[in-house]
Amino acid sequence: MSVNLTRYALWFAGTSLVVLTLVLGIREAFGIMVGSAVVPILPAIIAAMVEGTRYARETRETFPAPWQDAAVMTGGSVAITAVMILATAFTGGGGISTTSLEPILVLMAVYAVFWLITNRIFLAMGARNEWAAQDRRGS
Repeated sequence: MSVNLTRYALWFAGTSLVVLTLVLGIREAFGIMVGSAVVPILPAIIAAMVEGTRYARETRETFPAPWQDAAVMTGGSVAITAVMILATAFTGGGGISTTSLEPILVLMAVYAVFWLITNRIFLAMGARNEWAAQDRRGS
């Protein structure tokens, strides 16, 4: 594995919490219903781009197994999201009950497929952006 899973997980979890807080804050403060689909999408994009950028900066190499790296990152995304959902369910927040986990599991499977593709695309995009920046800087 060539990615730093800890760094990816921290970016994913941190971005998830920030995006969720912003969505809820906008909804409460302004009464605007912001689509909650951005909550699972944006963290994966940002975390994968950051990891791709860091990897390219540190190694100056292409990813030896990009789909495997994306799969590992997806596993981290699923685990973090599952912990967040279960914590919400067991604390009674968000209208999630512990008896309605089947739809959540289906949704998590859909997210996992999305995250796999997103992680692969944005991991490479982050690396390409860093290499282009290095070329412009002449390093």
